[in-house]
Amino acid sequence: MSLFFRREKEVRALIQEYFLAADTALDEFEIGVRCYLGDGPCGEFRAIDKRIHAAESRADDLLREIEIMLYSRSLLPESRGDLLGLLEHFDKMPNLAETISFMLDTQQVPVPDSYKSQLAELIDVNVEAYRLVRKTVDKLFTDPGSVGDAVEPVDAKESESDQLEGKIIREVFASDLDGCEQIQLRELVQLIGDISDSAENVAGRLEIISLKKRI
Repeated sequence: MSLFFRREKEVRALIQEYFLAADTALDEFEIGVRCYLGDGPCGEFRAIDKRIHAAESRADDLLREIEIMLYSRSLLPESRGDLLGLLEHFDKMPNLAETISFMLDTQQVPVPDSYKSQLAELIDVNVEAYRLVRKTVDKLFTDPGSVGDAVEPVDAKESESDQLEGKIIREVFASDLDGCEQIQLRELVQLIGDISDSAENVAGRLEIISLKKRI
């Protein structure tokens, strides 16, 4: 069963536009953090940070439009609640991308060379978790019955992120970095790890929605 009535094509189009803005924020985020790890808070990074902010801001604007449209149209209340809950949880990921980039720009977090490869790996894992759950969102709209099979890979990425996150934090606090640098790095690592945590939460909601659509 489709999540939308036929007359709700405008809602569908707006939601797809929202997801494209979120995709842009995460794509730019991946590029931006890699740039920061390579060259620090340089001019190129600051330009990318502005693009992340613009994409996240656009996603927020679209989310507000979607909320208004859903409450003004005749979408079934249950479907409306499912959609809004899904979008609100999904929106945490582009928000995190913007938050992390802003943190790097304003605090200019020092990242010692010995941690750069691990942070790059942590970014890879968390962005992949985002992309996996993003594909699962598309499945919800096109083939709800296949959503369940797509949830497990997201969970696996979240577990991989947790393990890597814990490893980095333990090493940071066992190092001779000063206390301020240790706290900054811990916060950075935890915020990056929150992306896959959010992806796992979204995947769980997707699984519940798809089950409801099959009942």
